[in-house]
Amino acid sequence: MHNVHFDQYQRYKTAQILVKNMKKKLDAEKISILEIGANEHRNLEKFCPIEEVRFLDIEVPDYLLSDPRYILGDATNLVNVNDDSYDLVIALDVYEHIPRDKREAFISELVRVSKYGVFIGAPFYTVATSNLEKRGNFYYKSIHKIDHRWLLEHIENGLPHLDTTLKFIESLNQNYFVFEQGSLEIWETINYYLWQVEGIDTDCENLINTFYNNEIYMNDISSENYRKFIFISSNQDLCQSVNKDMTACFNCDKNKFDETLRKVDRIISLFNDLLLKKDVEKIRIQQEQISQKEIAVTKKIRKLYLDSGRGFSEDEIIVFDLDENGKVLIDLTKTPNIERLRVDFAESKIVFLLNEIKLIFEEKEHVVRVNDCKSNAKFIYHNLFGFLDDDPYLIIENTDLKGIKQILFQIEILEEGF
Repeated sequence: MHNVHFDQYQRYKTAQILVKNMKKKLDAEKISILEIGANEHRNLEKFCPIEEVRFLDIEVPDYLLSDPRYILGDATNLVNVNDDSYDLVIALDVYEHIPRDKREAFISELVRVSKYGVFIGAPFYTVATSNLEKRGNFYYKSIHKIDHRWLLEHIENGLPHLDTTLKFIESLNQNYFVFEQGSLEIWETINYYLWQVEGIDTDCENLINTFYNNEIYMNDISSENYRKFIFISSNQDLCQSVNKDMTACFNCDKNKFDETLRKVDRIISLFNDLLLKKDVEKIRIQQEQISQKEIAVTKKIRKLYLDSGRGFSEDEIIVFDLDENGKVLIDLTKTPNIERLRVDFAESKIVFLLNEIKLIFEEKEHVVRVNDCKSNAKFIYHNLFGFLDDDPYLIIENTDLKGIKQILFQIEILEEGF
């Protein structure tokens, strides 16, 4: 679990600690939990393996519909879930994706179906957090050419306001406490580096995530944090007890946070060193590939087979090469009575544009049309030929070759030996 994406680890590890403290107060060996918006990853199950966990989402993939742990449903209207059905209801980074006009219904339903408490984690609106997400989405888009799906949804929906949310919780006669975590500065720094290698370099991703999860997480609390957690319960003693335990667990002073920032600097330094080494290695590999390609180019064998009545064979061939313009003029005067011609522009896969085939006789010239050629090309589009198997060939037949003196080929090779 230590190489789980740091942002997921942050919220699920916090939920794990809350569950542990809640169970201690309830003197329970295990509890039942409903996670809202769980998606497919089932991270809560990994962090709380002995609990009875069920997952509810408004969209569930077909292959999970038969899984009894999954419930297809709308969290703002849990018509098929009874009151007090679960000891704890957890919603991590879901609240901000709920449309504004349904957020009160969302909280009401979670409170209704929970027996002891609700645990919500989400980014809430502040000027700093809003600007951070806009910068983040802009940066992500500059790398990947598309918006960051979740950040864009945050921006379009508008982040929830903490004071409005707490007033509504109070109107439900519920107790609550607020706990926050995840320095804006650290969240932005680490995401910026992860987005650079997202989906293309798992080594670097794992390096950063594992370092954060092991070394940074417990002391990642500053004066401005990305995510706030709200624990809601009708049980005042439970709420106060869990609040006390959570506060004690994350008692991070300024000196500890300064040390945390120094650790972040170290991981970024390690990351840059690793990227530098990988870039050097990439350059070395590219140079080797270029060298191999140059060697391969010098070894390209292109053949023109001549059929003078006995079929094509290695006994009657002319080996040729193309000039820098893909052009060659081949003398045929030494082989009389040619009936067919076969040209192999390569020994293996090749894609080229056939710009010209010209047959030159004593007193005339004849331009061969694409339709006059027989080949084993996998595709032909106008004058584009694609050969995706070894031994590609192009045969010129059904054309009177009597008295031919020369043949001219001009092609533009687009891909060869791939």
